[in-house]
Parts: sequence; C-alpha cells; structure tokens
Amino acid sequence: MEINYTPSPTVRDFMLDDSLIRAIQGPYGSGKSVGMVMELLRRAASAPPDSRGKRKTRFVIIRNTFRMLNDTTIKTVFEWVPPTRAGKWLSSKNTYYVNFKDVESEWMFRALDDPDDIRNLLSLEVTGAWINEYREIDPNVFVNLIGRVGRFRPDKDIPQGWYGIIMDTNPPPVDSYWYNLFEDEPSDEILALTAAIDRPLLRLFKQPSGLSENAENVDNLPPNYYETLLAANADKSREWVNVHVHGKYGFIQDGKPVYPEFSDRHVADNAVAPNIKAPIAVGMDFGLTPAAVMVQQQPSGIWTVLDEFTHDNCGIERFIEMLVPYLRQKFPDHDIRDIWADPAGQHRSQTDEKTCFMSLRAAKFRVRPGPQDPETRLGSVRRTLNRLVEGKPGIIIDKNCRKLIKGFYGRYRYRRIKTQGEFFDEKPEKNEVSHPHDALQYVLGAYEGRGIKGQGNRRFGKGGFSKPVVVKPQFKVYG
Repeated sequence: MEINYTPSPTVRDFMLDDSLIRAIQGPYGSGKSVGMVMELLRRAASAPPDSRGKRKTRFVIIRNTFRMLNDTTIKTVFEWVPPTRAGKWLSSKNTYYVNFKDVESEWMFRALDDPDDIRNLLSLEVTGAWINEYREIDPNVFVNLIGRVGRFRPDKDIPQGWYGIIMDTNPPPVDSYWYNLFEDEPSDEILALTAAIDRPLLRLFKQPSGLSENAENVDNLPPNYYETLLAANADKSREWVNVHVHGKYGFIQDGKPVYPEFSDRHVADNAVAPNIKAPIAVGMDFGLTPAAVMVQQQPSGIWTVLDEFTHDNCGIERFIEMLVPYLRQKFPDHDIRDIWADPAGQHRSQTDEKTCFMSLRAAKFRVRPGPQDPETRLGSVRRTLNRLVEGKPGIIIDKNCRKLIKGFYGRYRYRRIKTQGEFFDEKPEKNEVSHPHDALQYVLGAYEGRGIKGQGNRRFGKGGFSKPVVVKPQFKVYG
C-alpha cells in the first residue's frame, strides 16, 4: 500500500515529538484528523516485529457520539486507509483490521454515547489511543485511558515500542478541563498516573489561523474556504469565528470577557527574556491570595510581562519571604525594588498594627499605591492591548504567565446577571485569575493611567485618601 502524504508544519512537529500525550488544536479544515490517521499508520508500520516478523499493534479510536464517529472519524480513516487495499472492516465489532506487508494492526472505534462502549473501553489493553475532537470528551474517560495504553504486548520478548495518546480538536473554552490540562501545571492525578515514564508527559501543538499567511492545509481546501466559511456563518458570534476560523481558545460562556481586545498575538511564542538595560517594576495585589506581576517597558514603548508570582492561603509576611528569593533567582541582573500595589495595603488590619506597605518597606522595597479607580486601571491595560508599535502589539506576555493569559482569554470576566438577560455586573468577578490581573492593573496604571478620565498626574486620589498621590517613579521608564 502506498500513500502520498506530506504533513503540514504543525503535524510534522507533532509527529516528531515523543510526549506520552500529544494534542493538536486548530481551525476547521486544517488537516488535524488526517494527521492523526497518518500518525497511527506510521506507528503501526514502525512497531518492533515479533518472533514471526509481524508488527502488531492495537489502537482505540474515540469520538463522543456514534453518529459523529460514523459520519466523520471512520470516513476520514477509510478515505486514507481504504479497507479494499489495507485490511478488513468488521462492522459488527466496529473494528478495522489493518493488514499490509508485515503490519497487523487492530483499530477499534468507540463512541462514548454507548454505555457498553465506555465499560469496554476501561478494560482494554491497547498500544495507543486517538481521541478525535477531544474537547467533547468526558475528562474522566481520558484519565482512565492513560492507564490502558502501553498494555498490548503481542510478544513479551520484544521491545515495548511506541505507546501513547494522540488527540485533535477545535479549541476548547478556557474554563474547560482541556485548557487546564495543557496550559496549567499537570494535576496531581495526571502526575501520579505517569510517574514511572522517562519521556515528556504533555505537549500541545497549535495551528495558525485559517486566514493567516501561515494557514495550513489550504491547498487541499476549496478556493477561499475560510472566507466562504465566514460569509456562511455571518450570524455567528465573534467567539465562533475565533474558535473555528482562527483556532483560538473559546471565551467563557457564562459572562463577558473584560478584555475583548486581547488576542494570541499578545502572547510570546517563546519565553520573554528581560532587558538588562531596562528596570523591572512589580504590580502587587494583597489578601489571602496575593499576586505579583513583573513588567518592563522597552525603549520602543512595548510593555513586556515577564512573569507572575502567586500563592494561595498566604499572608503578606510569608509571601514576601518567598518573593524575595524568587526575584533574585529569576532576575539576577536586576535589583528589583519598585512596587505598585493595592492602595488598601496602606490600612492596618484589626489584628496587626503593621500594614502590607510597612512589611514591603521593611524588606527594602519602594512601594507606592497604584490607581484605585477601576476606569483608570482597566483603561491602562486596554491602552496597551490596542496599541501597535512598529507593527507589534503594545504589550507582550510571557507564555508562562498562565493565570494572566487564562484571564485574558475570558476567565477574567463580568459575571452575567441571571435575572436580567444580557446584563452584566459592573465590576470584574473575583476568582483565581483576578488577583494577578489586579496586580497588572496597578503597575500599568502607574504609567499608562495618565490622562484617563482627565486626571493628569493627580489620578490616584480616590478611595478615601486625604490627597492625590503624585506619581514620581524612582527610575526611568521608557516612552
């Protein structure tokens, strides 16, 4: 059997990776599913031969419903690996026995709307698995599946060969399990299940927008495919376009994102290296979930968000104890002293005479109150998101700022008022991502807030303080 297939750049990188769990997400028509078929076929053809010289593997292929499995997944497989040339399809078992040259591979198709299929799935012993459109799959099925791959060994005396899970999808919402799986630190449950492996655990590959100059698989699509898709779905929401055309994460459904101006271009492809010649300023939010955000303004005027530092159930004294060595280790070439913080940190608590500002100053930081006015704070961030500097975004965020990025994607939101239709709260919802976002607003507001609401330099005087705070940075900030 001969197949003429050239992978797109993203699929090629996917195939060359050896992580136990690999996934591709991208827009409609980008060739994701075909790439998965080719990867299974490639792994089947490269499996170690047994004592009879046969390369034996067993794969399970999963879709959320039988109809979608039959209408899309199976048809894609048959289009590229037709039973008339490559094996035998047994419809009574929903199993395809791929058989050519020295390859003997069993491909079992399972739909998760069938309880019998789910029970059977959790007892399988397979080489690997392909989850098609994984954003629609119950995460519990995925977690249990991890323990089923690498279990099929036709001959105990031959090497293990490749095993793992491959997945493809259109981008899921940012409040989903799947976003957290790849964009946050792996859960303890996943780490425990994979503790014994000596290979990378997880990797996500993202395809470019269907309308970008780097769009993939366009040669195999009808002319003007994405333009036609847009026109045919003109009544759909901006989120639908972002997910299905641009391949971006979906926003939170129950609420309105605070920063609709945000897009993938604001996130750096690689880690953002600090500029040794530019100072680093810190924004800080207090409470029992304190957060610090480190930023620089480059000579061009572009802001770079270098990192975030957060902790749960932690008082200010303990937070400072952890923050100081972290800053020294993370930014050894900078003496970081300037902090713009929540103005409420100037107030004494009922149980302690010290304020948060006092604690920071005792640790040799120069701390000043950031703007308290919500319009100034939010407007300062929006100014950087909307700004272009020589064709580049006015703010670039390091990809490791996971909570900030998750918030920008829509988890930082205005909560919908349930009883009033399309009405939303006036203030952003307090949740796990709001604290680093507050910290970012305090520091950017110190430099970008000038002129918002016509306040000039007297822009931080609200909130019960006796007089406005005049901003006098202790170091030069470019721009």
